[in-house]
Amino acid sequence: MSTVSFVNKNGVVTITLNRNEKVSRSTAIAPRNYNHNGKNVFYPKDVKSGGTWCSVAENGTVLVLLNGGNKCHLRRPFYRKSRGLVVLDLISKSSPKDSWNEINLSDIEPFTLILYQAQKLYKLIWDGVGKRKIMLDETKNHIWSSATLQNEDIIEKKINYFFDFLEENPIYSASEIMHLHNQYKDFYCQDNLILSEEDTVKMVSITQVIVDKNRGVIRYYDVLNEKKALCTFSHN
Repeated sequence: MSTVSFVNKNGVVTITLNRNEKVSRSTAIAPRNYNHNGKNVFYPKDVKSGGTWCSVAENGTVLVLLNGGNKCHLRRPFYRKSRGLVVLDLISKSSPKDSWNEINLSDIEPFTLILYQAQKLYKLIWDGVGKRKIMLDETKNHIWSSATLQNEDIIEKKINYFFDFLEENPIYSASEIMHLHNQYKDFYCQDNLILSEEDTVKMVSITQVIVDKNRGVIRYYDVLNEKKALCTFSHN
């Protein structure tokens, strides 16, 4: 996971994220609806883990994943569960915000979640030791980058690029934001790590969720295979 943006335009929320992964990892399944705990959940599915990095509940709640907590961490050889499965555990609850207080995250790799629930915005952080819940201003625009695989200069460059775009294009569309995220692949570097071809990390997909008053759209672009998919949903 690399970059997530949140834009609130006249009450229509657009959340867009690009996923960076090893190119050797299997291609993900495009977004569709699944049943979890009797609840309809829409998401693109990671074939390897069965989890996801972006999920939408039938009531319009959106939960997206960024790797890493507050800072880059040293990976352990084994973790109890994929972070993408934790996303599904939470989104299938009646209130992910409240379930965050109770969920057991021991032996789970650090991560950050962006949660949009009941028209409120939260940042949920697990740093490997403790959990944090930060309430954000849902009326403002935001952008976040993963704490892993990137240096501070690249993160700052992405932030400036995002807000410069919004300032220069006050009448923007969701498609233009998605195109903006596609440009982030040119910002990405691997901090001079020497990697084999199988370990090469690239932007593999862009997922966008648009939530209106009682309906929503999930747009998905498979960057490597240049394939697009669309999934619509209604919510209360």
